Amino acid sequence: MKHILLPSLFLIGAASYSYGQTDDAVSLGSRCLTLGYEEAVTGSARYSAMAGARMAIGEDISTIRENPAGLGLFTEKSEISITPDFTAGNESNKFGLANAGAAFVLGNNHKADGYTSSAIGLSYHRLKNFSDRMRYNDALLTGKGSNAMWSAGYGINIGNRYFFGLGINIITGSYELHTNNHDGSNSIDTKTTGWNVKAGTVVKLTEDLNLALALHSPSRYNFEETRAVDIYESIDKRNSKNYNDIEYHQWGPLKLAAGIGWHLGEKSVIDAEYSYQDFRALNVGNSYDYFNDVKDYVESNMRCSHTIRVGFESELYNNLKGRLGTLFTTSPADTPGPEKTQGKDIGYGLNVPHQSLYVCAGAGYRYNWLYADLAYVYKNQKTDYIFSTGSGETVITGKALNSSEILLTIGARF
Repeated sequence: MKHILLPSLFLIGAASYSYGQTDDAVSLGSRCLTLGYEEAVTGSARYSAMAGARMAIGEDISTIRENPAGLGLFTEKSEISITPDFTAGNESNKFGLANAGAAFVLGNNHKADGYTSSAIGLSYHRLKNFSDRMRYNDALLTGKGSNAMWSAGYGINIGNRYFFGLGINIITGSYELHTNNHDGSNSIDTKTTGWNVKAGTVVKLTEDLNLALALHSPSRYNFEETRAVDIYESIDKRNSKNYNDIEYHQWGPLKLAAGIGWHLGEKSVIDAEYSYQDFRALNVGNSYDYFNDVKDYVESNMRCSHTIRVGFESELYNNLKGRLGTLFTTSPADTPGPEKTQGKDIGYGLNVPHQSLYVCAGAGYRYNWLYADLAYVYKNQKTDYIFSTGSGETVITGKALNSSEILLTIGARF
């Protein structure tokens, strides 16, 4: 979908490495943002229907993504689940696997103080999907690939009042991006690996009120990238090819999150959360001098991002639950000014994502040890696009991108 691919389309600009180091600073600076800026609502259908607002409630494998202390709230039964999804937006529709995981309870001694129980969790989260096609005038853009996060976590329950968790996450991904126009073509083939660590806690302030805090370490990424520029030299389109291999690394921003979960009697719960990331802390580099220009770009264009999400769940009728959620996140970056873009060969489709709004809903039914959850997620994101016309002029235009995602989770408790 365009809304998923386009945050990566600045990669096309990276092919300008063959033409100049200054242009590449803008491309790589934008790349730092996209690779460190995750889709905010991706997980199980239960998690997604509440816009991801479960870090203070826990007891869902997807909470390992935001707060591994949520594993500590698995106190009696273990769980395993899988979540396929279907996404439709703009010009592309796609089936995929959004989430899969398991949580295993390591016993419960039912003590009122001290160690009570603990659980370990393993999960897969799809972070982004880069597969799509887009045409602008005579330029055709084709992208494919995805990024995913593999998580392992441990949560401990102290007296059914204090819950602590620690998780480690491995990020893997690959993507290819190609652009073709009357002058030639650019292509980028990238493989990435990364990791981060997350820690959190949940405290029962009262029997009905939970407070949650979480800290995400900066994500460390390593990239191996091959870029190719294929220029048509004459009317019979004889080719002149330039290839370039480059390796570099990136540190993403620290993330802080806090949430409150309120149980409204025995059948309803509401969760409200806030998270903060300073994308000015993005850091990218290797042995090439022009990475100093990337640092200047990040400092002048990135900004602090704030995310607020609220989720609600209630039992509608005998093991049938309904869920609602919404999320709003502010822009992580400013659009580069004309002094950084005019007259630059930045390719077609360099993009800067801005604020986004999610509206979510869903339902779930439990029958004995089996359960099924269904979720719908609508996303609206403001985005600025920057592209070269081929005559040295650079155009900046804004657009709102919309998408719809349907997720189905099938799971079992045992």
